[in-house]
Amino acid sequence: PTEVREEQYKALSLEYQLSTLNRARNFARYLDAIRCFYTDKPVDYEMVKRFGRKDAAVFAPMEHERWVREHQSMGWRYGTAYEQLPLDVPKEREKAEREAEEERLKELRARCEKEGLDFEEENKKYLEAQEKRKNSLIGKLLG
Repeated sequence: PTEVREEQYKALSLEYQLSTLNRARNFARYLDAIRCFYTDKPVDYEMVKRFGRKDAAVFAPMEHERWVREHQSMGWRYGTAYEQLPLDVPKEREKAEREAEEERLKELRARCEKEGLDFEEENKKYLEAQEKRKNSLIGKLLG
């Protein structure tokens, strides 16, 4: 299960990865607000296994406020006018991303042929550099 969750996390966009990390960083504060805590030590009282509606009523506004601050820090602004997009936008975005990746690979193949480079090795270098940039950005944003 952990490996599956890690793969699901890696599949998220950078924005969602950062949001997930920030939400986890605030979890102890949410628990504290409902007079709860987490521990890996044995305790002498009944463990809370679920949160109820009253608990959610306490920490849901806290999470919303965190979410708002996070998005404001990325340049989002409150407004009532917004663009309505068709429901197939994710499919269109996926298609555009797939086409961009195909174009990148096509250009890389051409460059490798022209310069006598190993395509697999060059592609691996590119992907590793992208992962390194992403991790560096995450580290900077999380301080």
